[in-house]
Amino acid sequence: MKNLSRTLGLLGLGLLTACAAWAVDYKITRVDPNGSSSTSFSDINNVGQIVGTSRAQGQTDYKAFVLQGSQYSYLSGPAGALGSFGGGISDSGVVVGSYYTSTTIDASGSVQFGPSRGFVYSGGQYSSLDIAGGSNTSLNGISPDGRYVSGSYDALDANGNFLNSQAFIFDRQTNTNTLVGQADPYGYTVLHGINSRGLVAAWEMRVDDNTGSVINSAFSYDIHSSTRTEQTFAGLTRVRLDDINDAGIFAGYSWTSGVRKAFVGTAQSFQQLLIEGAYVSGSLGINNANDVVGFYTDALGIDHGFIATTVPEPQTWALFLAGAGLLMLRRRVH
Repeated sequence: MKNLSRTLGLLGLGLLTACAAWAVDYKITRVDPNGSSSTSFSDINNVGQIVGTSRAQGQTDYKAFVLQGSQYSYLSGPAGALGSFGGGISDSGVVVGSYYTSTTIDASGSVQFGPSRGFVYSGGQYSSLDIAGGSNTSLNGISPDGRYVSGSYDALDANGNFLNSQAFIFDRQTNTNTLVGQADPYGYTVLHGINSRGLVAAWEMRVDDNTGSVINSAFSYDIHSSTRTEQTFAGLTRVRLDDINDAGIFAGYSWTSGVRKAFVGTAQSFQQLLIEGAYVSGSLGINNANDVVGFYTDALGIDHGFIATTVPEPQTWALFLAGAGLLMLRRRVH
């Protein structure tokens, strides 16, 4: 990403270490497409391609994009789309997300987008993916090999009113759909990033039937065994898991003292990202190199995309330089 210097602003280095066992230094870089007034990165694949969403200055509608090096390729969505949102990207560049064909203005004067439909962009072609009987389908993640797609949709009652947010896994090879974690009424179950082992980063919010209190839980879901594993992060509340790499490292965010903050790691050992100028932040994608992408919101309420890349530890550089010195010495001797 050497050519990004014209559009990137260096934000800083370092992480707040929550558990010292998993301590990785990151260089965190802000990235905003030219003319963007709102940007968010949602996924990064193992070849460094990033999928995200932005909105141009003075515009209402959003557009999904793929960033490769310094080049942005915008995805307008299937025919009739007014706007699109990026979700996930496979290692071969297959993109999933959502799009909308209508907007409305609510009572407060804010623009409401949708209802949304899911899309898959592969080989230069769009295809739509909807769940029968549901509304507001969103495709959030795709496995590195492009086979499995994770998503969610609004389940409706007999009168067409919102019942809950239902998660699903769609198998593109067999063209079959599997529902995951039937949420309680007015609850949410959301699946996001998928790794090569078929593990999915996920979260759920539901209402306790006995106490009426809201229960938030983060979990991983195994596609192959249909099993769910709770993920508890000590000291963090309202955890949202958005991606997982092959080493089992999560990218996500939580609320700390009422503020939304990005983190990366495992339930046993994790770190919160320190992003200069961020009021709130979220890490949404991670690849096998532990590079992290996401968004942060500044004090003016503007969303920016960020890329967090790993920085070699001092001892790693020392070993590298020592090895290079030995190589030079050998060359001189021979």
